[in-house]
Amino acid sequence: MMMLSEASTVMKGHLNGSDGLFQSVEIDTRRLEKDALYFAIHGETKNGHEFIAQAMQQGAASAVADEAFSNADTTRHVRVDDTTTALGMLATYWRERFSVPVVGITGSNGKTTVCRILSGLFNEFIPGITPQGSFNNHWGVPLTLLKLRQQHQSAIIEMGMNHAGELSYLGKIVKPSIGLITNAAAAHLEGLKTIEGVARAKGELIDFVSDDGTVILNRDDSFFAEWKARAGAKDCLSFGEHQEADFRVLRARGNQLRLKIKGRAFDFECPLIGQHNRLNAAAAVAVAVVAEAPIEAIKTGLKSVNAVPGRLQPFQVSPELTLIDDSYNANKASMRAAIDVLAEQAGRKVLILGAMGELGRNSKRIHEEIGAYAKASGIDFMLTLVDLNDVDYLSDMAAYLTGFGAGGAAYSEVADLVARLELPSEPTTVLVKGSRFARMERVVDVIKQTGGSKC
Repeated sequence: MMMLSEASTVMKGHLNGSDGLFQSVEIDTRRLEKDALYFAIHGETKNGHEFIAQAMQQGAASAVADEAFSNADTTRHVRVDDTTTALGMLATYWRERFSVPVVGITGSNGKTTVCRILSGLFNEFIPGITPQGSFNNHWGVPLTLLKLRQQHQSAIIEMGMNHAGELSYLGKIVKPSIGLITNAAAAHLEGLKTIEGVARAKGELIDFVSDDGTVILNRDDSFFAEWKARAGAKDCLSFGEHQEADFRVLRARGNQLRLKIKGRAFDFECPLIGQHNRLNAAAAVAVAVVAEAPIEAIKTGLKSVNAVPGRLQPFQVSPELTLIDDSYNANKASMRAAIDVLAEQAGRKVLILGAMGELGRNSKRIHEEIGAYAKASGIDFMLTLVDLNDVDYLSDMAAYLTGFGAGGAAYSEVADLVARLELPSEPTTVLVKGSRFARMERVVDVIKQTGGSKC
């Protein structure tokens, strides 16, 4: 991939020991490949410098460090000022070697799903690299870019953020030729305070789309005009249900999706459930068309897309019990979208919720609004999983049930919550959702194992 001396120069570091070639880059010894360059990152819970010896024993070519570590005198390594910054510098340098279409995707909801859909479309036309899971932060984005090789014909990069300026940092690294904003919603409000702050922060991506590139925006979003103005003279296209959208959703029924593209109607098959996923599909189709993918290749790719694990992923637990796993994450907009999906299902409807995080001072009110929205949408039962040790969210969890009213119940143990369910004699759909920290996949796993027992 690159010589250590070259990387050291790029990162403004100092090479200690002999020069040599490294083949890949990693920050986690659990994923480390032989001859990789290991970056000792200061993580949220662990310091990567404690694992340098292990990385070298596993066959790492060298390490990148910004502080003293055991056996530094005898370990080949590059000393830098800050390992996270150095990782970004190396990814920036590496990205400049490639002229393939690079798609930068951000938004409050739908980023990972759009990446998944687009990967399926590109695989039919210009296969390339895609993020592993939600590799969308100041570590994941550089690691994804550093996987680019000469055989790749495209790169799809998911770009997340929770504070102003983060997308500017990532944008400088990615330099997308196509930039997509899926939407702006009430997420990460602890850091951004208001939805207007979220929209401005999402708009930072636009600034770093190449001048000859294309910006793709959600025409239905209330911040569309602001983003379009920010794009200035850059080519700007839109998707959505709005009659002026360039990629307009004309009809979405079952697995069928009809889009109006450049004045012509095209029919697609999309296996993902939920109206918001039809919009995600429209966004992905817009990117693929800009990348000059043939319509037939887009149709084939879209038809083969599967749900992202933990994001509206359906399971048939028993002949009468359908489980929808939407446990990966949650905010106000994605909660409402999930409830809409549940409301469309036949038979009895059960919603199992964990808390939503990073909602700021309005968190309790938003939780109550979601409870009320579920009741108004015709949901029959709401069950919540409460962590009694997490006192910051106890009032929020109570607010869910205040909003929902009759038919709601709270549980502190997964087993007790699942015991509230039973193998039904009538069609029943259970949807499970919550923010990442709530670990609602625990509920999903138990339901799949037991099918419930008592409701």
